[in-house]
Amino acid sequence: MEHIKRAALSLAALCICFMAGVSFGGDDVRAFDDRVVFVIDAEKAFLVYEGAELIASFPCETGYGGMGKTREGDGKTPVGEYHIAWMASVEVNRGHTDKGSPVIEGMTWCDETGLVYGPEGRNEERLWTDAYGGEDATIMGLDYPNEEDVARGYTGDCIEIHGTTRLVDGKPTRSAGCIKLTAKDAILLYHMVDVGTPVIISVSRDTLSGAYPFFDE
Repeated sequence: MEHIKRAALSLAALCICFMAGVSFGGDDVRAFDDRVVFVIDAEKAFLVYEGAELIASFPCETGYGGMGKTREGDGKTPVGEYHIAWMASVEVNRGHTDKGSPVIEGMTWCDETGLVYGPEGRNEERLWTDAYGGEDATIMGLDYPNEEDVARGYTGDCIEIHGTTRLVDGKPTRSAGCIKLTAKDAILLYHMVDVGTPVIISVSRDTLSGAYPFFDE
């Protein structure tokens, strides 16, 4: 099966030419010299920092089941420290970046292994549809469940940061566990992050201020 997916990925590229008990460090002060993303659910805020400097802020939405994902289908967004594991966007198709992978209509999906290409996949993971930004489809997959989650027995997959055109009053609607941005904001973010960028997901700032002092400033 894996060789089929790899072959489909290569073919797709040719076709276009070319996450509730979690500790955030306790009393340890965390220091990031590079970019790091914070998702603050209580504020529906998606914050991008360069070291201690806030460089971008977007409205976001999280899972309809609340926070603290532990099992497949609970509709919750995981809480903790994750990293961007894979990236895909129509920006690749457009030649605006060579970072990540293209989004090809009818061919681009997410499953338990991550980003896959082929003619069939999960109906709820059709990454080219309006749920993911439509003509501006942009998706950044997270490494949920990470090693700590697996050790706790947590299940589920395909937790992503992604765009959407499904808005109410200009803001994204609730998700099934993903972190949703507007399609345009997702594209802006795509150009600001990379595979490996830390994504810190928290219920509120209170749980972060000890480890990240700039939240108290």
